[in-house]
Amino acid sequence: MNWFFFFLLLSHHLHLVFAFFWDLFSFFLSFLAIDLSFAQTTVENFYFPVHRPSGLDWQQIKTEHFRIIFPKTEDSLAFRSATILENQYLKAVELSGGRLNNFPVIISNYNDLSNGFVTPNNFRSEFDAAPFKGKSINPRSGDWLEAVLPHELLHATHGSLVVPYSIPWLYGIFSPDFARSFNFFPQVGVHEGLAVLHESENVADNGGR
Repeated sequence: MNWFFFFLLLSHHLHLVFAFFWDLFSFFLSFLAIDLSFAQTTVENFYFPVHRPSGLDWQQIKTEHFRIIFPKTEDSLAFRSATILENQYLKAVELSGGRLNNFPVIISNYNDLSNGFVTPNNFRSEFDAAPFKGKSINPRSGDWLEAVLPHELLHATHGSLVVPYSIPWLYGIFSPDFARSFNFFPQVGVHEGLAVLHESENVADNGGR
């Protein structure tokens, strides 16, 4: 008889525990659905089309970790970019913890912005072929290309870091791009400071901006 009451009591407690976790899971799914709905509305504003001039004859170079996509006339710049990125890759991984595989890097030469960026939406990096040459940013760190590529590489490895079983990891089941965007939510000084630290310590001594 004692065993009967013991199992009866145990089954009652197990039922309560199961009900608690089921309610918790249901709440999480409801919260996730609302949040993803908001995220979809937000992300739609950032998945913008990029209009590129026709007739550029786009080419591609594949390395161990990158896909360099470039207009045919910029082949020497593309090969040099691939070399810089692969040389800096392990240092960026060591600092940020993130890793890249077949990561798209797009070179454009049809404007004079002289800029570079990484976006978690359609996860990629783009930079403009600079119209100016020489050591225009810092004489210690080489030319513009040697400054901007390692900087954006650090952003890319940092953005790719998703800790298993974390909240971004759960989001990543539904939207890997949105999961990566969590790494860009902190104040800009955090991730920009990390990239400039990489420039200063890993590219050239006192070479950062």
